[in-house]
Amino acid sequence: MYEGKIQRCNSVTNLRRLWQMIGMWQIDDEEVRMKNFAIEHLGVCYSHFMFDQNQLHTSNLKQTKKYTESIIRRRRCLFCNKNKFFFSRGANCEEHSYTVIGKNIQIPCIGQKKCGALQKYYPLVISTQQSEYARYICMDCYEKKGGHIYQRVGKGVQKDPNCNNKSHHQNDTKEALEAIGNWILSVAVSEKLIWQEKILAALVSVLNIVGQEKTIVQNNKIEVPSLFTVLVIFALVKFNYNSSNKLDSKNLTPKHFFEFGEALANSIILAKNELKTHKKILESPTSIEEYRAIFPLCLVQFYDGLLKTLYETKKKVIDRQRKYRKQQSKPLNYEKITKQTTFFVSIILNIAFKGWKIWLPQTMASLCRKPKLLSYLQGILEIVNITSHTQRHERNLEKIRALLVNPSDRICHEKNIWNLGVIDNIDFKEATFSYGNIFDVTRGNSHATLRMLFQFQLSDELPNIIETGEIIQNQKIFGSRS
Repeated sequence: MYEGKIQRCNSVTNLRRLWQMIGMWQIDDEEVRMKNFAIEHLGVCYSHFMFDQNQLHTSNLKQTKKYTESIIRRRRCLFCNKNKFFFSRGANCEEHSYTVIGKNIQIPCIGQKKCGALQKYYPLVISTQQSEYARYICMDCYEKKGGHIYQRVGKGVQKDPNCNNKSHHQNDTKEALEAIGNWILSVAVSEKLIWQEKILAALVSVLNIVGQEKTIVQNNKIEVPSLFTVLVIFALVKFNYNSSNKLDSKNLTPKHFFEFGEALANSIILAKNELKTHKKILESPTSIEEYRAIFPLCLVQFYDGLLKTLYETKKKVIDRQRKYRKQQSKPLNYEKITKQTTFFVSIILNIAFKGWKIWLPQTMASLCRKPKLLSYLQGILEIVNITSHTQRHERNLEKIRALLVNPSDRICHEKNIWNLGVIDNIDFKEATFSYGNIFDVTRGNSHATLRMLFQFQLSDELPNIIETGEIIQNQKIFGSRS
């Protein structure tokens, strides 16, 4: 941690060899690649070297391992699944290595200087000196999941910004319960009946303290696992819990989405009174920004989340392809997303409040009556992806279709088809004369041969119909005429 950010200190003077460090550290990816992964070419500033030796670890720990045992590992983070580079002297740091539910966990030592996010909690978390099949956690994810990286404080600083295991973890219990609750819900919607029964049997003992909330003595200190420990356990069992996004799409059913739709509709109806006070702005705004500012936040946030997620997911795929082709990635067009959100919210408001003259639907209705303004209507529909391509591309497609069209491909060749062919000669003349004396200029004309085929589907094959007609004609149904 340097200047409040997770970064290297960029010192270039008085450096020490990296292999002289003791504990486990996350090192800069770019620097490792620049040095061709050679540990003998990597260095650390003298200040951090002394901090690692004298403050972060106990004395004489350096003597237990030779510097030749130092190694750089490229490991995938347990949470973000991104490859990071980690340094350690030996297989692991003996003072800051733990086993969580029987699996080895490695975290940079500087994250465990003061913060107790990962500490002994028998039988879930125990200290270990093993490193076989260890799972690594990068410093970014350690901070996001409830841990706190130590910041070196200079002289004269009155308030220590580092974790004190009290104020920095006030909401850990609440968030840990929320994570466990989400995991229980994911088990409930799964199809694993035996696993559900086992979980329910284990939770029955919790019901014994349901009525003891008022009788609990607050002076008694109860040891509970940290939020970080709970999240590590869930990551190890492949349960992806994100506190900022508590809805897991894998656990949602069509019924849930129907309920979301009902809740959203009720929110729009409840916002009617507030929208009434700004009805004039909705009908005749002075600017597009003023028009958008009146929209109900429930609708705006819904479409923002929907569209941004779709575009960002698509952008990741495109960026990966452009990177493979050695091309620069393009930024995401958030202005287009805002315009699309404005369009969809306007349509929903027009459906919900039919008697109101919402500005955008009214404008589009007017454009439909103006043939000369149809290009502007086309532009609006193109921005919101109602039409799949531009007017220019449509004109090019028309030319291609005209060249590739073959009317004979549409002719039916079944035996029950009655064909009627029409051939005619057509002369085309210009509607107006060119500029000048009309008596001196002949009107331009062109000639074309029209060939048309009309096809009628009969109830039976033509030979059978003709044969049936002859039989009926030969039979005297009403007797002979006298």
